[in-house]
Amino acid sequence: MKGVNEYVKIENCYTGEIDGYGYAFVPGNANGVMLLDLRTRQLLEDLSIFQKDKDEQRIDLLEKRKLIRLKDCTIQRPLFNRDAIKSIGIWLHVTNNCNLGCNYCYVVHKEDKRSMTMETAKSFLDKLEDTVKQHDLKFIEMRFAGGEPTMNKEIVVFIADQMRKRFTNDKIRIELKLITNGTLLNPEWIELLKTYSISFCISLDGVREWNDKTRPYTNGTGSFNQIHKNLEMCLKEGLRPGILTTITENNIRGIPLLNRFLIDLNLPFRYAVYRDNVGSYSGYKSFIENLLCVLNDCYAYYANAIRERNVSFNHQLADIHLDRKLH
Repeated sequence: MKGVNEYVKIENCYTGEIDGYGYAFVPGNANGVMLLDLRTRQLLEDLSIFQKDKDEQRIDLLEKRKLIRLKDCTIQRPLFNRDAIKSIGIWLHVTNNCNLGCNYCYVVHKEDKRSMTMETAKSFLDKLEDTVKQHDLKFIEMRFAGGEPTMNKEIVVFIADQMRKRFTNDKIRIELKLITNGTLLNPEWIELLKTYSISFCISLDGVREWNDKTRPYTNGTGSFNQIHKNLEMCLKEGLRPGILTTITENNIRGIPLLNRFLIDLNLPFRYAVYRDNVGSYSGYKSFIENLLCVLNDCYAYYANAIRERNVSFNHQLADIHLDRKLH
């Protein structure tokens, strides 16, 4: 290995700490955001603390991940083929406000009920329009999210209407999606979803009490009955939402029942996994073992349904696709 004094930190390398770990990110680096132990992060910030007996592997790792480079090495900038990029994906956070009290929610300050204003929405649309023209984009995918986006209907409808007016005549394909907890869907929302061709996903963590363990109303009462009622309304109106499920230690035992419920309705679904970063490794290991057992059970039912019935499914575990086709 070359001497540590011959290395420098890569330009535009952003670092920080979160939950007792370090992280590093270089725009354009194919490795994305990289998690580091604290010693490696400290070494990245100050190579002078290098100690041969414990840091050689760390230096090797930092070089392989392209977080450091040799001082006399030519800087290679990541190349982006702008001509090949014709699409943009947007996650639009339209409100912090929500009528549920999910314990794993990423909105940290629940007391902050602010929503996107009309002024912000107009500024966003102007910027989007400029970006589309500048890069000659042909496809826009936009997700309305929150909080609970149905609690800011005015903004959702305004943006959906503006997307149609600003881009439809430019031969740009637009996909609008609503990510909702499903409790506030009603005939008016059904009509809006149809009018603006907005597809939607409903968050559902289980059947009956299994959902209510993780997705109660803010007053503590369960939300499943209302979600189920609204889901039946959507199906009667010919709308088939995708289902987003978060698997936690509180609802994991109810996932096989939910899995059968969703497959029998022939609904597309996505499973994500959440576990608090607390406790010992044995607790984590036990959770993973239970998770594997549960998912194997789910997949067995899924595979049998494909073999035995004339139905099709689109399922996903987090962001891992078997492929993007229906089966």
